[in-house]
Amino acid sequence: MKDIVFERVPFWVLIVSSLLIPVWMCWTMLSIKYTSRRRALTFGVSLLLLSGLDLILLPVLYNEAKQSLSTSDDVVFASSYSVALYLLPLISAGLGINLVGHCLRSRLKFAEITEESRNEV
Repeated sequence: MKDIVFERVPFWVLIVSSLLIPVWMCWTMLSIKYTSRRRALTFGVSLLLLSGLDLILLPVLYNEAKQSLSTSDDVVFASSYSVALYLLPLISAGLGINLVGHCLRSRLKFAEITEESRNEV
C-alpha cells in the first residue's frame, strides 16, 4: 500500500474532475462562437455532476490522509487548507447552475414569445 495520498487514484480523479475537465469545458464554451441550448445544458449538468463527484472524493481523501504515514498529505487534506479545496466544487457547481438557469430562462422566454404570437393571431 502506498504511503502518500498524492500517488493514489482518488487524488488524480479529484485533480481531473475539479480542475482539468471544468477548465476545458469553460474554454470550449468561450471559444465556440455559436452554441445551442442543448450543449450549454449538457455542459451545465456535467459541471454539476463533476462537483458532486468532488464532494464525494474530498472526504475519502481526508480519511486516507489521516491513515497514511506521510505528513505531506496531512498538510493539504487534514488541515485548514482542506476548506479551500471545497471551493473548487462550489465554483464548478455555480457555473453549472448558471448555465442550466440560462438554458431554462431562454427556453421559457422562447415559449412566452411563441404563446404571445399565437394569441395575437
